[in-house]
Amino acid sequence: MRTLRRLAAGPAAVVLIGLALTTGVAPAHGADELAMRLVSQALTVAPDTDTTIVFEVDGSIPADATVVVQAFTRIETRGEVRNAIDKGPEGTVVSGGRVEYTPEQLVPTGSAFSLVVGVQTGRDDRDRLRLANPGLYPLTIEILVDDEPIGALFTFIERTGDVPPTAVVQAAIALEVDAPPTLTADGSTEVSAESRAAIDQLIETMNATTAPLTVSVRPELLEGLSRSSSQADLDRLGRLTAALATRELLPDTYVALDPSTSVRADLGNEFNDQLRLGEDALRAALGIGTARRTWWVRDPIDRSGVELLRSKGFGQLLVGESVRADLPRRDGELGTPAGTEGGVMPSLMSDIAVQARLTGPTDDPVLAAHHVVADLMAMSLEAEARALEDDRPPDALGVLVDGSALDEGALAVLRQVFTLLPGTTRVELGTASQVIDRLYADTRDAQLDRFGMNAPDAASVATETATTVSRLKAAIDSTATMLPDRSPDPERWTAMVAVLPAANLSAEARDEFIRQLDGEIGELRSCISVRTSGQVSLGGRVSQVPLTLLNKCSTPLTVRVRLSSPKLRLSQPDTVAEVVDKYPFEIPVEARTNGVFVVTVELLTPGGEPMAQLSRPVTFTVEASALTGLGQVISGALLVVLATWWVSHGFRRRRIGRAAAAEAFVPSHPSAAATTATAATAEPHPVSSGDAK
Repeated sequence: MRTLRRLAAGPAAVVLIGLALTTGVAPAHGADELAMRLVSQALTVAPDTDTTIVFEVDGSIPADATVVVQAFTRIETRGEVRNAIDKGPEGTVVSGGRVEYTPEQLVPTGSAFSLVVGVQTGRDDRDRLRLANPGLYPLTIEILVDDEPIGALFTFIERTGDVPPTAVVQAAIALEVDAPPTLTADGSTEVSAESRAAIDQLIETMNATTAPLTVSVRPELLEGLSRSSSQADLDRLGRLTAALATRELLPDTYVALDPSTSVRADLGNEFNDQLRLGEDALRAALGIGTARRTWWVRDPIDRSGVELLRSKGFGQLLVGESVRADLPRRDGELGTPAGTEGGVMPSLMSDIAVQARLTGPTDDPVLAAHHVVADLMAMSLEAEARALEDDRPPDALGVLVDGSALDEGALAVLRQVFTLLPGTTRVELGTASQVIDRLYADTRDAQLDRFGMNAPDAASVATETATTVSRLKAAIDSTATMLPDRSPDPERWTAMVAVLPAANLSAEARDEFIRQLDGEIGELRSCISVRTSGQVSLGGRVSQVPLTLLNKCSTPLTVRVRLSSPKLRLSQPDTVAEVVDKYPFEIPVEARTNGVFVVTVELLTPGGEPMAQLSRPVTFTVEASALTGLGQVISGALLVVLATWWVSHGFRRRRIGRAAAAEAFVPSHPSAAATTATAATAEPHPVSSGDAK
């Protein structure tokens, strides 16, 4: 790389430094100070051709003034560009690099003046600016009176060569409009004036160029515009749709929700739901579909957040400069988050210097845009010099120009950047996905800048919100089964819950949504009550228990009634009924035993889940005397018969025992003697315990 000659600036350069750092200069010899603004100027000029510079002047140029154009030592690095803008050029006026003009040579064009500057490579004409070699030259336009400046501009111009650039910076310009939720707790839609103005600025910016752009618009905001009763909002959506026709529209969550917070707050499923809702809202409002390829990282993200994105289909990132914890090793490198699992995540990063120049204060957007583009052109020059020095092909270069949250002044600069970029071959615009694809094809994984990102904020609020969202979703799912099929309430409640995780929703607004949802759902769930007679007497073993359901709301509601008792057999413990006003019915029961015992009645949503209990259980008592009347008479008669049999049987056995005893001890008739004698010789019969006396 050729070493830049760092020579002391001459008097003209010293004066230029002061002019570059101030909005004006002190009048010389009583001459009025003239504020100059650049209107247009080509970024490049071919050898031995002319270039035109158009500028505005507040006031009149004195007749005796001299307009001086000077070219300074060529710029070779981005640092030299920035230093020249902030402090003045570090080199001296090049040989033959000063040309003077009289006011008469200026061509009035409306409120501006046009100056044609001839450029030459040799020394043939003293009235032409000599730019002998290809390169990027600092250029000043001054108005002098008595050799003292009363107005000045500082810009750059590249004198091109015969060979096209070998290092081209791939640039993606990304624009964004974000906004808090437009849905309010009472179900109405409120689109703020700021949101409308941001959409209008986005449309104006896109219409200012045919260049490829990458755009992100909060889907909930678009849905809010489509819900608006204002015809102007519907027209706004139509103009936005037309402006987006040839642009890349990035997918995004329905409301603002970043990946890392979602993981830490156990909102991973909610993040996926939000992506789906966002894609549906974009398609419904604009008729434009999106592909899950590129995610725009606006807030610090950790490894778990990156892995969540990967699991949802995203394979590459746009990274704002405020998100990074470290600077890139080399400007324009494609990066990947450090420590990611499962391979790399190609990342296009915004450039700190470009962002600072784009968003810096200025009253001259055209000149500021020239400075931005000159910085990018210097990035190309640096890469060419490195490649030449190392005898290798130039590195693949790319930057993100982050257009999110730009004010009107910065957007004016950006629109001028659009106008300028076609005038240089050192910077090529593409959509974010296109730029990353091109860079990744030319960058080995080992060459990726493995960068770290700032730690995400604590997720205490998000964790609390996640718990609330889960609770409300369960309540909506169960309560929805109570309502008629075409009731709009579940869809409206779901839309309200969808905005709760929004990172840009205020705590007050979130609490209002929660109170409204709890109030509406709770009121509906309390509409149904059960009425009992307090105590029910069963007329038999199988009987009917009467109950009445009451609905105090005007909406017909379906509920499940569940009875339970340890002493009753319930052939139909659950009853599902639609209750309009009053619903009397009976439950068949069978008593297992006599007595007085408690029956519990539960009111549930038709799903019958434990979380779906509508109110505290109600109890009443049941008196069961199943064995009464004819049954008791028959049972008594049977008992009498049984008792009579046992008494008769006892007396009979007693008589038999006594007869046997008498036969053993009283002498028998003489005719029985032989029999008695024979029996006496036999073995005696054992005596039973019942016969012993």
